Amino acid sequence: MNSVPKEDGVYFGLSRELYDAIPVSERVNWSRLKLIGKSPAHYQHNILNPEEDKEAYVLGRATHHAIYEPELFRGSYVVWDGGRRAGPDWNGFVARAEAAAKTILTESQHEEALAIGRAVREGGMSKPWVSDGKSEVTVLTTLTVDVPFTDPVTGEITIRTVAVKVKCRLDFLANAGSLVDTKTCRDASREAFGKAVINYDYLGQAAFYTDLFRAATTKLLPYRIVAAEKKAPWVVQVYRVTPRQIGIGRDRYRELLVKLVLARDSNKWSGYADEEVDLELPYWADPEDQDGPDAMGLTF
Repeated sequence: MNSVPKEDGVYFGLSRELYDAIPVSERVNWSRLKLIGKSPAHYQHNILNPEEDKEAYVLGRATHHAIYEPELFRGSYVVWDGGRRAGPDWNGFVARAEAAAKTILTESQHEEALAIGRAVREGGMSKPWVSDGKSEVTVLTTLTVDVPFTDPVTGEITIRTVAVKVKCRLDFLANAGSLVDTKTCRDASREAFGKAVINYDYLGQAAFYTDLFRAATTKLLPYRIVAAEKKAPWVVQVYRVTPRQIGIGRDRYRELLVKLVLARDSNKWSGYADEEVDLELPYWADPEDQDGPDAMGLTF
């Protein structure tokens, strides 16, 4: 496909450039939606002032290409081995890379992406979930969410069902019947990665992608995360996300959709709270707070 898609559906072979060209103002994606979990102000600021490409993002894309599209990896990147990235040699190298539409990696970035790619593609546990299927699958669909609206005059609260256009880009759709997401990490052990899942809102993403694919195809597929360590010995662990955990993630992303609809409707992009609030401590710092994350059942 050589044009930006408009209609709901599942698209194979859509380039990253065309996917990114679908305005987030028209279809919200997960990376933007989760920002509203911090505050509507952070979401709106990111929409109006997109972040510049960070080195971590460049390495992340290179690693994904090394895993899922090794031929694209070989043809899309060049390696700078000239030391300090400054001066006439560096400037000339940048100009040649830009003219050839190639992304520059340092030697260490190139080696890391290749090593992770090999570990995931050749691992006995992960290979079945990254080698037989379709990579970089675009899903465009529409979700509905029940939103409470308050009448500004009477104060009466009514519930309305609102349709929200959304998009996502699946890492991999395995022919064996699973949605697959790859995450690089420092520690892929169950305890450490379970914490990362909470810290980085991976359950919200898992549920969001699962529900988008089901809305577009009527198929409810299991969701797997391939956790790949970023240092030798390049340990790779595959985690099944349980239905219970998907349910937790679904509550999370639907809560964020409600916040987005309300902010759009009022055109009010507030910060953390609209008024003064009491200071709240972490549960572990307050001896009277017996409620912690223990009961959430997030063991992989």
